Amino acid sequence: MISFSLAVKQSGPVFLIEAHPKIFKCLKKTCEYNGLKNFVPFNIAVVDADKEVFLGEAIYHYCNSLKT
Repeated sequence: MISFSLAVKQSGPVFLIEAHPKIFKCLKKTCEYNGLKNFVPFNIAVVDADKEVFLGEAIYHYCNSLKT
């Protein structure tokens, strides 16, 4: 994420997409703590059709899952 910000610099925005609310919050904090100003964060899920999405949550963030 930081490397994308440095590569783009001020020439354009970097779009961040994160579906899980807790991970999204961490993502935004990471941007703030590192002074990254060229990010546009989206708290959305991207799937192949317009349908409801269910996010599973495990104790550890790396185990979260997505069911459509």
